[in-house]
Amino acid sequence: MAGETAISRTYNILETATDPANLPGLWDVISTNVPTIHHFLEEEAYQSSPGDRFRFRVLKELPSVTGAGATQDIVPNYVSPWTVGEYGFKFIWVPVALPNQHIILNQGENARFDIVKETMEAMILAMIESLGGSTRGIWTPNSNDEAEQTKLTGLPSIIKSSANATGTTGTIARSNAFWQNIIGTAISSFATNGKTRYQSTILQCKRGSDFPNLGITNRTQFNNYLNVFTATFQMAAPIQGDRFDVGVPNVELFGIKMFFDASAPADEARFINTDYLQLLLLENDYLAFDPVMADTRKADTIVRLRFTGNMFAKWLGAHGVVTGGDTA
Repeated sequence: MAGETAISRTYNILETATDPANLPGLWDVISTNVPTIHHFLEEEAYQSSPGDRFRFRVLKELPSVTGAGATQDIVPNYVSPWTVGEYGFKFIWVPVALPNQHIILNQGENARFDIVKETMEAMILAMIESLGGSTRGIWTPNSNDEAEQTKLTGLPSIIKSSANATGTTGTIARSNAFWQNIIGTAISSFATNGKTRYQSTILQCKRGSDFPNLGITNRTQFNNYLNVFTATFQMAAPIQGDRFDVGVPNVELFGIKMFFDASAPADEARFINTDYLQLLLLENDYLAFDPVMADTRKADTIVRLRFTGNMFAKWLGAHGVVTGGDTA
């Protein structure tokens, strides 16, 4: 529809914003917007049996190819086409002490809520927020030491925006050309070359039919990305009666799901192929409460929640990063 659309009617903004059709349920007002960890937990998780390491193999070179005539010798070459990498399980804890006095006073007619049950629910929320964060979770930088068990191998350590050829990931040296991610040309101004350099980085990650399926950045850069699309917009069908949707319900680029994460590093956008980068979970025991116990020193009930898992990538060249996109 060419030109602008004028809507002359008056709408109840608060009612529209809180209508169950538009907002199915209120989450909370405390936790952070960390959709990446939710996506990996729900969609891109891989469960592994217990062990000291999760091991995988990487193809690092191909045997040489030669041609020979009927009377020519064919000389074989020694070859070592594979190498082995490994990721360790990481252990993240949420330990809580509940005074028994509080539990006693919060029972019967005086009970306001189930203090143990509700605390355990809050512990799960705290764990997920931590896993989605940048201190011990999936956005933790400089966390590629597999002997360090207290924080996950973070996305910034797997898909590096700098020093791509230094250090190790999955115990394999990144000085090897086969074990590096793609770093695209930096964006100088998103309005000028942001989308173009997104596209260039994404295409460098493409191998055959393998293609990134997630694009994650921070809110500032995501807003710059949306602002690029300033062509004619059409108004979507009415949601309910007088209410209309004039936004963008699902943002994709070449089929890549694009979203922002509060824990994503500033000035960076990462494009991930989740066939080759997943959340490793301890099979059937990755998120578990220890048996409730009493503190013998005082009248406390101790509850602990444990996460056992890690991020792991079995191919780095399938993922890319581009910097500079926070500049509009």
